[in-house]
Amino acid sequence: MGIMTLSKLKQMYRRISAVVYSRPRLGKTTMLKEILKEGDLLFVMFYDRGLPDLLTWEEIKEWDVDTLLRATSDKSILDVRKNLTWFDKKIKECIEKGVEPWRIWFAIDTVTHLEKEFLTECRTIQLKGAGTDLVVSEDLQRDANVQFDYNVVQSWMQEVVSRSMALPCNVIFFALEKYDKEEKLYMPQLTGQNVSKVSGDVQLVARMIHHGKTGSKRVLICRSQPNCIAGARGGRTVLNENEPPSLIRIRNKLLGINVGVSDGSTSQVGEKVE
Repeated sequence: MGIMTLSKLKQMYRRISAVVYSRPRLGKTTMLKEILKEGDLLFVMFYDRGLPDLLTWEEIKEWDVDTLLRATSDKSILDVRKNLTWFDKKIKECIEKGVEPWRIWFAIDTVTHLEKEFLTECRTIQLKGAGTDLVVSEDLQRDANVQFDYNVVQSWMQEVVSRSMALPCNVIFFALEKYDKEEKLYMPQLTGQNVSKVSGDVQLVARMIHHGKTGSKRVLICRSQPNCIAGARGGRTVLNENEPPSLIRIRNKLLGINVGVSDGSTSQVGEKVE
């Protein structure tokens, strides 16, 4: 039975989850580099360009990447399921060895690209009539295929999000952004219910933009805005409207951890890393 013990509750309250979305090439993947600089563990599933966007070859040789980083880029739903099972096992092993859940990160970069990979996989599945004498028009067959692809992709994506959220560590989903003309909102670029699933399950939805007169400064919009989906669960106001693009800083603020981050600043009063 899934009885909620004190240790399980402690794990739930000592980690964060978020979706960060923006237009392409704004620096979402680069945010993961800070995690490695801080010496935290990073488990990541890449579906964009991947590791070359995260680390230079010199950094790979210089840092203890073999210890801190585990990355995959398998695209089929069967491989994704296997990888999530393996990640779950390894993360729990790290926690059993004494690593705090808030020092472990799992990320998908990006869920937008993963959804497209699932759609490509769905299109390889051929639908056929139930009987040999059944004649189906091309238009009906095409409509059936489109609806089948849509429903399967929705199901697979929601499975991946649910299993990711069940991991006992920080969970980050990166996504591209889209503009919904009807809603007049910027939001994560996903189809149908997947937008609500991802945005509704996480603690924080943040949009990354260029800020300032020159547009050279990147910030994360972390509070509700009239033109975009953003904000933290429960209307928590510990985060400023605009935050620096630092997952470490956001984690420290949300959890009340007083740890210096790579930009030299600190967050809330709380527990220190030993």
